[in-house]
Amino acid sequence: MPETAMFGMSSRLKVFVAVCLATGSIFTGANGLTIVPLLAAAAMLAVGIAATSESGRDAQLVVPVLGIMASTFSVMGTAFVLTSNSILPFGATAVIAAVPVLAWISLGLTMGRPGATATA
Repeated sequence: MPETAMFGMSSRLKVFVAVCLATGSIFTGANGLTIVPLLAAAAMLAVGIAATSESGRDAQLVVPVLGIMASTFSVMGTAFVLTSNSILPFGATAVIAAVPVLAWISLGLTMGRPGATATA
């Protein structure tokens, strides 16, 4: 049962949950809340690390790198909107949220693909 070992979800479902949590933490942080984005970012890290570690057990070199990049972009986006001096406009927040979402989507598309190495 290695496909659904942690949290009872498949790896791609974990990536989807991480995308939802990352987007939610960035948008709630941009609207002036503090505790909710921090909790969402912590949950996103837990789910994202679980998804990356499960799919990175294979010989795939790209998956762990994409997982680390997606987690880093998500946390940095949340930190940026939490430390901004004013409430950010929706367009700027959407651009900030799009970067980690695209990184998580690329991780989800790369997962489970046979032969996904650093040269592919």
